[in-house]
Amino acid sequence: MDRREVPFKYRLAGLLRVDTWEGTLLGVELRRARAVLEERKRLHAEALQRVAAAEAEMRDMHRIDAPLSLAKRQLVASYLEAQYGDAAKRSAAVAQAQALFEQILVQRQAKQQRIRALEKHEDRQRRAHAVEQERADSREGDDRWLARRNER
Repeated sequence: MDRREVPFKYRLAGLLRVDTWEGTLLGVELRRARAVLEERKRLHAEALQRVAAAEAEMRDMHRIDAPLSLAKRQLVASYLEAQYGDAAKRSAAVAQAQALFEQILVQRQAKQQRIRALEKHEDRQRRAHAVEQERADSREGDDRWLARRNER
């Protein structure tokens, strides 16, 4: 009449493992996206600094009424135009990296919520299993007591 204890088996364990693995991958992707975003922000800031430096130099030359040849003005104008274009491209790259980072962040947050939900479900199932085992133990003890009582 000895009862074998049934081990707990979580039926969604495979799904939890897959979600945990995907969450880990999303974490790696998020770190990589953050690094790309920071690098693009840095490059954009450098482009803006080059533009600001060139503009400041032009302002200084105009303040002191330094004679600028037409060729030099055209050269500086071309340089500034190229730098403005570069800054615009880098700004677009920052926006793209920011969008990608936010997309991965949202995916990771959703995955973390799903993992937490599965972990909570597993805990509830484990507690329910433990209660059921305790009830079975109690029933077995009661049955043994009744069997001994009836033998007398």
